[in-house]
Amino acid sequence: MDFKIVDVFVTDGQLVVKAEHYQAGGALWFVEHYIWQGREGLKQKRATNARGQLLLDDGTVGPIRPRLDRPELTEQFLPAGRDWLRQPAPHMVDGSILATIRSIHRQRVASGWPTTIDRLPSFKPTLADGLGVETLRLKFQSLIGRQE
Repeated sequence: MDFKIVDVFVTDGQLVVKAEHYQAGGALWFVEHYIWQGREGLKQKRATNARGQLLLDDGTVGPIRPRLDRPELTEQFLPAGRDWLRQPAPHMVDGSILATIRSIHRQRVASGWPTTIDRLPSFKPTLADGLGVETLRLKFQSLIGRQE
């Protein structure tokens, strides 16, 4: 096991994922806090149909036009006064968090990182951070106990 997620919490408008990292023999090596701004909880992917076409806010397929840079190709565009339909969940997924933790673990193995517990820095949240952070906490609470 390389790491285990031991907590997911909110502080100063940020989502914090606390992970314990382990040495090859299984001994605790270091503890790291991974931080995402709460505003990420407000970002949603655009919705598509089964064919991968972007949908407008009324559920219809967005219009298509030739691309300006390559007129032989087409692109969907957003008509004036309309918006794209959005998926209901935040754009972040479990893999967004896990990939970051895996990457840091590999980097620390390569560098011979010393044993340590990091400290959370202070952060001045925006209104958007405060509005989106609880959505992230609820979405990723299920990662507690995940180990790889």
